[in-house]
Amino acid sequence: MPIEQALEELKKYAHEFTQVGDAKQAISTNKDDFLHKWTKVNQYYKYVVNNTKSMSDEWFIAIDIISDIATDNPSLEEWIELMLEPTQQKIQIKSQNSPAIDTATISGPIESLISEVNNMQHWDQDHIEDIEWQLQEYKKKLISNQSSFEPNVYQSLMDDINATLNKIGRFNNMLNSETMESIKRM
Repeated sequence: MPIEQALEELKKYAHEFTQVGDAKQAISTNKDDFLHKWTKVNQYYKYVVNNTKSMSDEWFIAIDIISDIATDNPSLEEWIELMLEPTQQKIQIKSQNSPAIDTATISGPIESLISEVNNMQHWDQDHIEDIEWQLQEYKKKLISNQSSFEPNVYQSLMDDINATLNKIGRFNNMLNSETMESIKRM
């Protein structure tokens, strides 16, 4: 996909995402729609950033587009930060004695990362490694806050995380075996 087209798609989905209203309310009323919109914005943002030179005009335009989302709708700032600095996210694992947490702050990002992997059009190794790391960290956070979740929700999230991590592992194994076969043929 040409970068210009990806930027147009990013603008379109960014506009739709800005219109969701309050993030917590949007998640509680229609979580699937909210996550779909977030995933689309994230997908096109990552595509542009990963396929352009750092500090290029297109790179800055993509950052500007998603930064405007948080400006236009401050309740989405946390979700935008997940896009801008995923590897720098400090996922703090709270002990069981900590006060109750908002389970959406754990389940929402997990579901969006899983959705991103399931809907990924181009399998970028660096991006996948980043997602794999984030899923591992959220899995730890989920385990440490198990008592905050209803048992069926907790188990569903754990099953989804494990299935996605297994999918990533299978793909990496396949990629590594294809690479080794190519090297042997040389």
